[in-house]
Amino acid sequence: MRREVGLSAFGVVRLGILEHAGGVGLSRSRGGVGVFFPNEWFAVLFGILLLGPLVAAAVIDMRTFRIPKWISVGLLALGLVVTLMRGAWLGSLGGMVWTLEPGGWLTGLGDAFLFAIAGFFTGFLIFFGIWLIGVAGGGDAKLAGALGVWLGPYGFLVAMTGAFLVVLVTAIGKTVGKIFSGKMSETVSRPSNVPLKQRGQRLSFSLPLAVGTFLALFGLAAEDFKRWFPPPESPQGMVSPKE
Repeated sequence: MRREVGLSAFGVVRLGILEHAGGVGLSRSRGGVGVFFPNEWFAVLFGILLLGPLVAAAVIDMRTFRIPKWISVGLLALGLVVTLMRGAWLGSLGGMVWTLEPGGWLTGLGDAFLFAIAGFFTGFLIFFGIWLIGVAGGGDAKLAGALGVWLGPYGFLVAMTGAFLVVLVTAIGKTVGKIFSGKMSETVSRPSNVPLKQRGQRLSFSLPLAVGTFLALFGLAAEDFKRWFPPPESPQGMVSPKE
């Protein structure tokens, strides 16, 4: 008798979680953007744990032109733990984490691991290439790999796009400022065959990546916002007055 009551109670609790999740398994399509967070509180914690170290790295980078390795490694390790937790949670609710069909928490855990690995290599290899041409630093490549673990390939590409837009706008603003301040001639007179790194023109991507990550989180959580803040339903049976 106790066992039946226990199972019944577990079923009620699980049903309540599924209803609160808004049917996560139904809104996730293969390879597409769907439900990303199990619930809103996990989303808030996710944002704090990701953006906090990222902002700290940006502040340190702006002051010292270096990103401490412990921040990048710590962000990567923490991201792997959080991503695996997110995958197991979504999997237990019948949700699709990334590419594997829903099959319980263990499938969600494995899918989340693939998500993190693919995201890491996407971020690291892109910025490793940028480092090779002397535009970004090695710390940027490590930080980009860590971000990929949190955001996955798609989310990282969104964050990177936002970061490059920030860099572009900043570069245009600096160029316009030099034109009006009369310092443009000094910039033009510098030898163009000298690598950017030696000319002191290595770009800092930590702050742009922080801005891009903030935007990417909104993109990844697009379906979640629809669950958490559904549009008000019109009352049934009401007829709009005719003019």
